[in-house]
Order: sequence, then structure tokens, then C-alpha cells
Amino acid sequence: MKNFLLKFFVLTNLLLLFNNLNYIYTGVRTDIFINGKNCPEICFGSEKKIYKYDDKTAFILYHDNDIEAQIAFMREAKILLRLDHPNIIKLINTKKINSFLESHSKNWEIWRKGLYFFEELGNSDLKNYINTRKLQNLKTKLKILSPIVSAIAYLHKLNIIHGDLKTENVVLFFKKNIVKPDSFKSEYKSDSYEYEATSNSSEENKIPICKLIDFSHSLKLKDNGTVDSMVFFGTDTSLSPQLLKQFSSNSIKYPPYIYTKKDDIYALGFLIHEVMHQENITRIFCEKYGLRKFDFETYKKKIRGKKMLCFRTKKGWRPPLPYLNEDSSSNPNSVLNGLIEMCLENNPQKRPTAKEILFRINWELNNL
Repeated sequence: MKNFLLKFFVLTNLLLLFNNLNYIYTGVRTDIFINGKNCPEICFGSEKKIYKYDDKTAFILYHDNDIEAQIAFMREAKILLRLDHPNIIKLINTKKINSFLESHSKNWEIWRKGLYFFEELGNSDLKNYINTRKLQNLKTKLKILSPIVSAIAYLHKLNIIHGDLKTENVVLFFKKNIVKPDSFKSEYKSDSYEYEATSNSSEENKIPICKLIDFSHSLKLKDNGTVDSMVFFGTDTSLSPQLLKQFSSNSIKYPPYIYTKKDDIYALGFLIHEVMHQENITRIFCEKYGLRKFDFETYKKKIRGKKMLCFRTKKGWRPPLPYLNEDSSSNPNSVLNGLIEMCLENNPQKRPTAKEILFRINWELNNL
């Protein structure tokens, strides 16, 4: 058995050594070697792993033996190549990716050559920033939300949905200034592109630059404002009632699943709540549904059965969120409560657009 494992380990590393990535996955450690450089693993998902290549660069490696990962790679690479927004992550080796995509259309074996790209490396993600820093300053919260919503409005203008909006998919960059590029459309301007931290600010250091990441589930909408997907995606706790119904209903067992911009808006409502009220959405779900750990299969069974009827209201299947009943006169952080409620409307037609949400956030920011 030991000899078999040894041979397997050696063979695996030899195969990886001779592909065009020039990396070796160590197997026992959470790092890889790229061009002789040791790169620690930052995080991982079902389709890819992310490594720190250097202080400014992240190395995104997709699983090339997984068809879903292959499709996700193609989707993310193609979409990121066409986007130009200061609050959306930038690819670094665009020439190489373009060449890869062009070659793929002629040769399916190119899949085995390594599905990867380099992109900007942030200092943290928004969820970790909230958990470790406990933001108290209302202006800081609005300045964090404004560029995020600006990026979403930009995507929706191009008829692209993100597909997995959450605080983990917003990375932060701690830099002195943000400069608005000439190519950026002014109608989606965020009021927090250029700023300096003031000496009397109650928040530490400076407000970070926020950028959306993870476009592996992003899709281009059809002319009717919907898009069909053969794969069900999104974070369980942020799924809209329409998506939950498609995936959990006994009458709808098979794809395609239908996505719209309004599904992004629903997830955005949870993101705004998490920033404004510093509450972990997953923890709220676990507490309300009596789960030690959030499990989507258990969750689906509960929303189907009578056990969930107490939470199945006109607001959908979500649990009551804390602080939403407070008004801004008693709690300044509740200034966007009405907006959050609108985003989380059970009827998707009653949810605001990203452009309307951006206008409201910037209005509040300008009136502080």
C-alpha cells in the first residue's frame, strides 16, 4: 500500500511538472510552486483555488478535470475581459487568456493545459473586514457600499448578472486614493472614488477600495431579461424566493434554472444589511432554523414542510432580520432599512434596480 501511494504521489507531481503552468501541487500542504516560487493558498471553492503569487497578484487555478469548473473558467475569463470598472477586479495576463480562449475553440485538448489566470490581489475580503473591525461610522459604511452598488449597476447596464453577491466576494485594497478612469460611465458614479481619511475619523486608517470578485457564475441575460442555467448556483442563504422555489419545489426537479437581475438585488439586500448592522447572515439562519451548522438539504426540507410555516410569510422564506424594525432616529445605522426591505421583497417586480439603490445610498452620503 505504501509503495502504491508513493508511486501515485510521484506520478501526479511528474504530470503536473510538464504542463505549461510549471507548477507543482504539493498535496499535503496548502501551497503550490509556480515558476520556482512558493505560493500559499488563500482560499478555495468547489471549482477553483486561489493562491498568493506576490504582494499584488493572485493566482486563480481552476480544476481542469471538472467539466463544471471548465465552464466556470470560460465564463469568468470571458466576462472579466470585457469589463472596465474601478470596483471590479482586474485580470493581469489578459493577452495570455485571449490566446487561450482563441485556441480552445480549435482544440478541446487545451483544457488539459491548465485553467488559470492572474488577477489583482486584495488585502482582505469584506466579511473578514466587518468581523474583525466592527464598523461604527455610518459614513464609512455608506462609502463602502456605494462603489459596490456602482459596480453592480454597471454590470446590470451591460445585462450581466453577478450570480453570487455576498461580502466574501468583495475584496478590499488599502490604498491612498481611488482614481476614476476616463472610460467609466458617469451615470454610475460612486461618491467614494476619491477620498482621504480625515485625522478625526473614528475608523482606523483609511476606508479601503472595494472590488467585486468571482464572476464564475456570471451570465449574460437574454433580451427578455432572463437567462437559463443548467447549473444551480448562488449562496444558499442569499437565494431569492424565486430561485429557492425552483430548486426546492417537488414540481421543478430539473434544469434549466431561470435567473434575472432581481436575484442579484435580493442577495444585495443581505449584503447591505450585513454592512449596516454587522450581522452574520448565516448565523441568523442557523439560529432561526435550529441548525448547528447551515445545511442546504435540511433547509430545503424545512421550507417545504409545516415546520417552516411560521417563517413563510409575504417576505418569502427568510428569517426575520435584526434591527429592521428600528428607525434612523433611534439608530443611525437603520437609515437604509427601508431600502433593505425593498431589496428583499418576495415579489421581484417590487425590488429596486441597482441604479436606484446607488442613488439612495449616495443621497444619504451627501446629506450626512
